[in-house]
Amino acid sequence: MPKSTTPTFTHNFPIYVNRVVRKELNSRFNAAQQLYNACLTDALKRVDLMLLDDDYKTARSLSRKAYTYTKDSEEQKATKQEAAKLYTTLREKYGLQKYSLNPVAAKHRKAAPHIYQHIDSQSAKAIAARVMKSIDKYLLNYGKKNKKGRSLYRPHFKRFGMVNSIESLNHQQGILFDPETSTVNWNACRANVAAKHSALTFHVMYASKEGKSLYEQHALQHRIKFCRILRKTYGRNTAFVLQVCFEGTPYKRPELLDNSKSKTPKGIDVNSHSIAIASAREAKLHPLPIACKGVAMLQAELSAIERKMSRSRMASNPECFEIGSKRKGRKTVEVNRPLKGKRMKNFSNNYKKLSNRKARLSRKLAAGRKTNQGELANLILSDSSYLKIEKVWYKGWQKSRLGKAIGKHGHGALERLIKRRCAELDIGFEYIDPWKTALSQYCHVCQNRTKKVIYERHTCCNQGWDRDKYSALLALFCSFDGASWHIDNEGVEAALKSNPESFK
Repeated sequence: MPKSTTPTFTHNFPIYVNRVVRKELNSRFNAAQQLYNACLTDALKRVDLMLLDDDYKTARSLSRKAYTYTKDSEEQKATKQEAAKLYTTLREKYGLQKYSLNPVAAKHRKAAPHIYQHIDSQSAKAIAARVMKSIDKYLLNYGKKNKKGRSLYRPHFKRFGMVNSIESLNHQQGILFDPETSTVNWNACRANVAAKHSALTFHVMYASKEGKSLYEQHALQHRIKFCRILRKTYGRNTAFVLQVCFEGTPYKRPELLDNSKSKTPKGIDVNSHSIAIASAREAKLHPLPIACKGVAMLQAELSAIERKMSRSRMASNPECFEIGSKRKGRKTVEVNRPLKGKRMKNFSNNYKKLSNRKARLSRKLAAGRKTNQGELANLILSDSSYLKIEKVWYKGWQKSRLGKAIGKHGHGALERLIKRRCAELDIGFEYIDPWKTALSQYCHVCQNRTKKVIYERHTCCNQGWDRDKYSALLALFCSFDGASWHIDNEGVEAALKSNPESFK
């Protein structure tokens, strides 16, 4: 029987660090990186032995037969069960079950005194679970390769400074947080508490000197499940954060729970650079977050840095490039194209500075985009009772010429945020199948579907409605009767007549 789960939310508390605490925390993160690599070494040895086993090849052939060649449902079910039994037996044989790496982590922890003094047993188990999770992902996708012929999802070893998160499995031992005194006690070596660097105590900072914020007051009323310490790099500076996982739901803003406002169902249409929101009374077109509050300036600076880095790579590694040509308007210009199979090894000091600068700008962009997406989601949900949106395959957009726009705006993250907030606020959320409805091609007047190129921004029949707002309105009046999708043409016509200027 699977273990019952309860809702969980997190809250971050900045850690007050001095020189001694900072040095000790960095030492513990480095010890965690060494323990992770040691566990991964043993796990990969076991995986490689299992992949050579004949029973594993038999299990893979059975899985392929069940999902590809078998059409009979009963035969398919029996084949899947047979393959699952073989996989379970192999995992037991080679020690690749859920908790199989816990003894490995304990062995390496006790064998190395510096790891034993810096990492407690609960954190070591959490590191082993992280390794096991990466192994499971690799085995699930075994056989998939990238363009260079390398195996996808094979776990990589962590370089120095790459482990930036350590957690405990529970709040009984390991990383313990006391909200009353705002202190954190991380007792790594319980057998020898008097040992140097064994116990570490530090304080967290609340929102202001006057007291806790509304978010902190709400969070601290709930039971603590476990704690996690994060290391974040801001340029040359490093900050540490205590992330506490609480049982329950996060704080809900009062304006989103205000029932005195008139709330209406809405339809949403997402495009490359904006999002259209339509109700039965009006429609609005909002720019996506990257175009808000100066984030576009950071994107322009980031693009300039990437061009400088490209020129630096070509200057430092001329043997890895060849001279080609491409059309630029009416002219044919020379370009440097990378040679296949050549690996760049020389990087100048200026390139390393640009790389650090790019990392800082990327962090600022991600933080700004996340903040602006939250504001946009709150704006949409503040007066909504039900939302309908097309289930768009953003990866397909990314593979087309809209790849840069998807990377800048984060369409998928915005959609997931809106869906999650709808669940928290008890607002209805429904996906519409774009393949069956084709809302951007439909016209409620002639009831025909006409393909349009991307620069055609208005509907057919000379109506003059904006394409994105009109698609959002169609999404609002689109419904599924269990067999097919239908659009309420009369409702669409009534909404357009009530406020025609809003939909143009």
